[in-house]
Amino acid sequence: MTTTGSTKGGWTEYITPEGKRYYFNKSQNINTWDKPLEFKTVEEIAATPTPWQEHVHDTGRKYYYNKTTKASVWDEPSDLKAIREAQETIRQQQREKGIDPDLLEAKEKEKNANDPQVKIATFHELLESKGVTQTWTWEMAMRAVINDDRYKVLNSIAEKKSAFHDFQNIKKQQDKEDKRKREIRNREAFLEMLKTCQGLKPGMTWRKAIGYFEGDVRMDAIKASERESLFEDFMVKLEKETRENAIKTQRENVAKLREIFREDKRIDVNTPWRTVKVNYNDDLLFNALERGDRLLIFQDYIRELEREEEISKRNETIKRRKDARKNRESFRGLLYERYKDGQLNLKTKWHQFVETIKLDERYLRMIDSQQTGSLPSELFGDWLDELEEIFLRERKKVREIINDLAVDFSPKMTQLEFISAIAGHPLFSSLNNKFYVNFYEDYMDELKEEDRKREKDAEKRRRKIENNYFDLLYSHAVKLTTNWDELREKIASHPSFLAVPIEEERLRLFKEFTEGKESESSADEEGNVDDEKKKHKSHRKHKHKRNRSESEEKSRKKQETEANGQQQSVSYLTQPPPQFRQQPSASSVQEEPEEGESK
Repeated sequence: MTTTGSTKGGWTEYITPEGKRYYFNKSQNINTWDKPLEFKTVEEIAATPTPWQEHVHDTGRKYYYNKTTKASVWDEPSDLKAIREAQETIRQQQREKGIDPDLLEAKEKEKNANDPQVKIATFHELLESKGVTQTWTWEMAMRAVINDDRYKVLNSIAEKKSAFHDFQNIKKQQDKEDKRKREIRNREAFLEMLKTCQGLKPGMTWRKAIGYFEGDVRMDAIKASERESLFEDFMVKLEKETRENAIKTQRENVAKLREIFREDKRIDVNTPWRTVKVNYNDDLLFNALERGDRLLIFQDYIRELEREEEISKRNETIKRRKDARKNRESFRGLLYERYKDGQLNLKTKWHQFVETIKLDERYLRMIDSQQTGSLPSELFGDWLDELEEIFLRERKKVREIINDLAVDFSPKMTQLEFISAIAGHPLFSSLNNKFYVNFYEDYMDELKEEDRKREKDAEKRRRKIENNYFDLLYSHAVKLTTNWDELREKIASHPSFLAVPIEEERLRLFKEFTEGKESESSADEEGNVDDEKKKHKSHRKHKHKRNRSESEEKSRKKQETEANGQQQSVSYLTQPPPQFRQQPSASSVQEEPEEGESK
């Protein structure tokens, strides 16, 4: 409940949580939903109904009758006086506006004069004011009211008799209600008598208790048949209250002893019960409780201490975790600062980076013995993973830029040339400038990888052409003494021959094949090599020579790469578009000459 701060005439206005207003009079200790006169406007006061009615005594003196409480007074009641003053104020306001209030009242009375309900109510007020009861006859009532002007409000005798009988019925109902209320008051007085009797004890019978109440008018006001029943109901409640009071007292003593234990600094989670018994052997409250209750209280208190200790440890653990989380966030802030300064990028190594931060307070807190959770190196790795995710997203934009530009990108381009080539694209401004170097190195490595792949494919095609050429020579039973010109005329139109486009290369392969035949001839002398084995042996020899040549070539290229100090970065997930792929030239399918031979 909240107060509006308004207080008038002892009444204070309050508002319920539902927004409804009510009023409280502190001096009278009364609550009411109805607005008191002090809070009403003049119009509201003037329209307030009142149970008070003004009448004139036979002596000519005015008196006031309350139809609700049936009370009569000579002095005008204060609320009736306030209502009349408000009505007079309104009449005065009407006069100031040029309205005749008497004329309005006359019209209102004239209107009410023709209302049957108003006439009957006026006649009932007359009977009430003359003290007519339900036992009166019509003749008795008529003699009491016939001289009053209100007697004439009803025209016919039949209407008056009907109103009289209705009034008597109403009086019967009122008398019945008054009797019911009187019986309730008598029972309340009887129960109050039982409550104030000092001799009553739980379990006492009515026959033993009746001696305490002989001659008391409160008992005489109750029927004899109801007295014992009311007494037994009261005793049931008394026994229940006695048990409840005993339980309440027990709980209070338990709470007090627990509070004493709590204030005793000698008691902790490790204190034994025998020590407590010795310390409190002379305590009155301690001895007032049963032995079992004392032990239970002590055990409950010890469990409470254990819970408090557990909560304290848990809170300490939570605090350490919070501090550890703050330290991790602080360390991430350090990583972000170094990233902004350019000291941290995708290629940064932890063992190198840690040397630059080993004196920073944020790093020192991370390696403290109390720190829990991820290690600094793990957070560093997570940061690099996030950087790589950002880089991959940015790399897609670079791919779009490269696809849109009609530029011939080459592995020999410098970083400045590469950035200048893509700088004119609208997406370039949205790129993260921290990754410019990575964009360049990544794409250059991609182009170099494509070149290596093309060379590898060309080498495979060259090998296939040579193998087919050797098969052709073998199928024509070429020997060491075979004449090249004669052989050439036989195979000049064969596809395997035409697949070797350069004449010098055809002749070189022919010589290589015949040299292989020379080694086979020595094996023929032993007589243990068939034709198929000869073919395979010859091929293995040629293949061995080629592999040795290729191995030497790869070793040479690797040394050149290490000399240039180039490192391979993360390759693109997709291949570059066809317009940027370099087509192999005719010379790329030519085989490098073997050792000791010239082109």
